[in-house]
Amino acid sequence: MAAVGLTRSSMEEKMKALTYVALALCLGTPAMAQTPGVTDTEIVLGAVLPMSGPASFPGLGASAGSRLAIAEYNAKGGIHGRTVRMLVEDDGYVPSRAYQGLVKLADDGILALVGTSGGGSLGAMLPVIDEKKIPTMVSTSVSNAAVEPVRPYVFMLGADYEDMFFAQIKYISENDKPEGPYAVIAQDDDYGAHVEAGVMMAVEKLGLPSVPPVRFKRGQKDFSAEILRLRSQGIGALAVGGVIAETPGVLKELAKLRMNIPTAHAHTGAIDMTARLSAPYNMAYYAADYVVPIASEAAAGFRELARQHLGEEEQKSLNRFSLTGYLGTKAVLAAAEACGRELTRDCLNDNLKKIDALDSGGLSSPLDFTNDRNTAAREVQIVRVNPMENTVEPLTGFVSYR
Repeated sequence: MAAVGLTRSSMEEKMKALTYVALALCLGTPAMAQTPGVTDTEIVLGAVLPMSGPASFPGLGASAGSRLAIAEYNAKGGIHGRTVRMLVEDDGYVPSRAYQGLVKLADDGILALVGTSGGGSLGAMLPVIDEKKIPTMVSTSVSNAAVEPVRPYVFMLGADYEDMFFAQIKYISENDKPEGPYAVIAQDDDYGAHVEAGVMMAVEKLGLPSVPPVRFKRGQKDFSAEILRLRSQGIGALAVGGVIAETPGVLKELAKLRMNIPTAHAHTGAIDMTARLSAPYNMAYYAADYVVPIASEAAAGFRELARQHLGEEEQKSLNRFSLTGYLGTKAVLAAAEACGRELTRDCLNDNLKKIDALDSGGLSSPLDFTNDRNTAAREVQIVRVNPMENTVEPLTGFVSYR
């Protein structure tokens, strides 16, 4: 009987097949490809934030908050044996640098983006986020561009500007009861349009008198003409749709004309910089936010946690953006933990979408991403800012206006 054996050609084919199998095991097939930013021992997150320049305080604060959430997890052993770390790129609040920073982070390998600049910088990053389907938590600044359209890999923290100003107009109408009509002065951009919409929605729904909205150029410093016009209309309350410098700019003119009326402002009205600039005009005012004041009793546990885990310089940079950075990163880490050892971007996105009552430790309302905007912490708290005493006093709990 003839012996059964392998021909030379069949032997070569067999060796090639074995080689391909070995390579697949070493490198991974497409189905087994390694998740960016995840190894057997480590999880890498990323952030693109303004860490230098005049607009660095949100980035420094947000970065410190994210690092605190990471340190808290690592102190408990990490996530299923993996240590978490974060890479940060400084965009200086320049859109082109934000784009370049995210490209670099993507090349370095990150599981998710937990810190994003606001405004144009976020807009510059969205094409990269979309192309690479990077799980992203937008927590530094509320942006409709992030969730319109809704993306299955982009999540956001924060109340709409419409809700912030609706809440304040409602509070003023119930507590201050001004006799004159309500007015709004806002930037002539998309942000200003949202402020105006919130005020007019409240005016219409509550049946309040009002005067036509007033717009100003972004970066404007002199508001004398606008406030004179509003005084001539006998206004009783004013909503200010500015960011930081606009609050003291408007208060200066109100004080000059002795118009002691209630005014409503965005969450940036309650930060230290705005309060310091407003102090010379001796006028308290309202603001709304979706996190508690950083110096409040409600944030005492957060400040103690920071003393335990952060260095002296990072503790000095703590501000309200630290709270949003902390909460956004905590949500991402909780979703990653729910994936177990089989951590992938798809699993992370799926578990973020399932979060419906993540405990915020009283820093905001419980986090719930199960809505149609993938957005948590949409409930609003009204505060009174007293710049003369440098205090921010919570006046309400977190209330939904949806």
